[in-house]
Amino acid sequence: MYNINIIIKESVYNGSVFLALEVKCFTHQDLMKWLVDEPYSEKTLIAYKALCVGIDPNNQYMDDYIHFIIKQKNYVGIALFYGLKVYDLPYKKNDNNSATLNNCDPIINFVCDEIITLNSSSEMRQLFNLVTKGTGMVPYVQSNLLSCFLARNFNHVPNLTENDYNVDLVNSDWTNKFRYNKDLAKLVINRNLLLNKIAPNYYKNVAYSFYYKVASKLYKEKLLNIEKNDLVGFNTLFPGIIDVKILCYNDIGYKLSLLNNETAGYLLGFPIQTIIPNEKQIKEALNKLMELGKEKYCEHIKTYVNKLFVQELPFSNDEPIKYANTTDVMLEDINNYVPFDIVSYQIGTHIYRFTRAEFSKLIESKKNPWTNDWFPQSILTELINRQTCANKLELPQARPLTEMLELLETNKLYSKIEENNENNENLDNDANSDVEMRTLSEFGLLMNYMLSGVNI
Repeated sequence: MYNINIIIKESVYNGSVFLALEVKCFTHQDLMKWLVDEPYSEKTLIAYKALCVGIDPNNQYMDDYIHFIIKQKNYVGIALFYGLKVYDLPYKKNDNNSATLNNCDPIINFVCDEIITLNSSSEMRQLFNLVTKGTGMVPYVQSNLLSCFLARNFNHVPNLTENDYNVDLVNSDWTNKFRYNKDLAKLVINRNLLLNKIAPNYYKNVAYSFYYKVASKLYKEKLLNIEKNDLVGFNTLFPGIIDVKILCYNDIGYKLSLLNNETAGYLLGFPIQTIIPNEKQIKEALNKLMELGKEKYCEHIKTYVNKLFVQELPFSNDEPIKYANTTDVMLEDINNYVPFDIVSYQIGTHIYRFTRAEFSKLIESKKNPWTNDWFPQSILTELINRQTCANKLELPQARPLTEMLELLETNKLYSKIEENNENNENLDNDANSDVEMRTLSEFGLLMNYMLSGVNI
């Protein structure tokens, strides 16, 4: 059993008094008895707002029959906002516990100076407006966003990112307003470690159950963008949520296991344009990666990709079906890419394949660079749709699978291709200075000439 006064103090100064009241860790009456003897501060002002939400200011009489505001006059502005009738209510109830004036002075007689001070102080008015309504000039609200959230006022401030909001939402334990993204987990871990240290009673009896739900959602939605040692800490804080087997994976397996199924499936070589792997299939692929190692796993996927685009025709055909091009226009083996990054179509017995690395130029030219023929409308549409889908899924730039896994290991998966190649650009330019390829169509025509044996 906890001491009520201790948990109230921890809630007011280190946590959220609103959250503590929500779980009925103490009553509004308990809060009023504690506040009456506590020195006034911004944090106690917020706590008094919470009191007014639960007990009408007109009913805030203490055990000695004297009204709370008579003993804590600094809160009169909040009380007035919530409807305190300072002219009609006596400062003290009579002997029969009735709040009528009779021969008793009204509350207004005792708080005139405080009301005058409030009206004459722009600083106090700013604070009271922030606490009661969450309003104020944008710079003021932005610099006092934590107080705004502690008072349970949500204000949309221009130019703030989701993470900017989350910093103060987490520090105010306003869990149902959290913006779920990949940066939230680290904030949640740090907040829980801090609360356990400075407000253990509040943490154990109030905050922990809310954060456990947050942690479960972060894991379920694959938003635990944290290092393995942090996940160990996460599992210690919130046992029973994660699959502890992922802690046994090597670095690349661990990072893949924390990605959402679409992104993980993409990097593991599933054709996510048609198949979204479930948790079991992801684990099977990860186990295969651990078993084979990175290089052999990529060879396994390469063999799979080579067979993937050869389709059976509705009628038998004696002529063998062949790939018309085995590389993209950058001369990279197409089988080195993952299935999602490849679009193909077949003309007769020849299959043409194109990689996402070249989609932008293909969409611009609308022509097959290997034949210089216009793309069928269905294929052009598919190129556009695949590119759009990649953007919406926030997939990394298209690269050979081996390269993507290496970049994932070094946390550079989303770096631009130009950044990785900048040291090689000058060498490449010198080596190819005698050949200039201005468009994909020109490249395709040149390759056609070369393949046909024409002397160029």
